[in-house]
Amino acid sequence: MEWIIGESPTDLLSVSTGNSIDHGSRYTERQQFDAKRRLLDLVNKGVEASLVQLLETGLLHADPHPGNLRYTSTGQIGFLDFGLLCQMEKKHQYAMLASIVHMVNGDWESLVRALIEMDVVRLGTNIRRVTMVSYLVLSTLKFQFIAVS
Repeated sequence: MEWIIGESPTDLLSVSTGNSIDHGSRYTERQQFDAKRRLLDLVNKGVEASLVQLLETGLLHADPHPGNLRYTSTGQIGFLDFGLLCQMEKKHQYAMLASIVHMVNGDWESLVRALIEMDVVRLGTNIRRVTMVSYLVLSTLKFQFIAVS
């Protein structure tokens, strides 16, 4: 274990949007731009690190909320608090990858099949209902994400 110094995603988001962290500071456009660049780099590296954990090692940090992430001055992402880890079985790794692809493609039936393979949805569950709820919830989120980006 080591001490990691860096900026939290929450602070980077606050600075990038011009919201004061300490309720008194104002940020220049340059500071906001730099914070946004660092935040986007942190997100890209976080996604990449998560995919490496999922697909290569099978060992995942199971609590990667903003309080457990830091962006260092050298442009690296630091994960904090390894109190929750998850060791994925190979079949679950493949099903998780498939579920990501199915969500991106809007293939809700295949998503539910992948959730069954991951033991998230139990056999005997009303698959039509889970598929419909997945469609209603996730397609709305997907639309909101596209609209925001």
